[in-house]
Amino acid sequence: MQVQAFKSGLLTLVLGLGLVFTQSAFKSANLQKKGFAPVTFYYHGPNFTKFEVEDESNWNTTSPGGSCLGNDKACSITVDEDYVDNPSTTPTLNPSINLEAENSPASLARVKRSDDSSMIIANSEQ
Repeated sequence: MQVQAFKSGLLTLVLGLGLVFTQSAFKSANLQKKGFAPVTFYYHGPNFTKFEVEDESNWNTTSPGGSCLGNDKACSITVDEDYVDNPSTTPTLNPSINLEAENSPASLARVKRSDDSSMIIANSEQ
């Protein structure tokens, strides 16, 4: 009887330790995995054509002031740092973001989507 109880207790201990180690390993991996590191870019293009809004070089981190309320034209995007070149010095949008724009009812281009599924879009009024 005592041998049976000892084996049962030992098995419980081994399973418990295994559970602790596997859960600790997952937590460690999650902590090491980079989370969403947001960087906000503002549109500074020459005009609001679809071509210009999709051009990464027309976006920078300097706010032009004002708000981004509405839905007529591109204003700002907040993207994950994975889509940013030189994030700690002079951040620029990496072309791998693949910005996609569309024309609004006001015939101005606004941001529609990108390859960054976590991107936050703020378009503004005409």
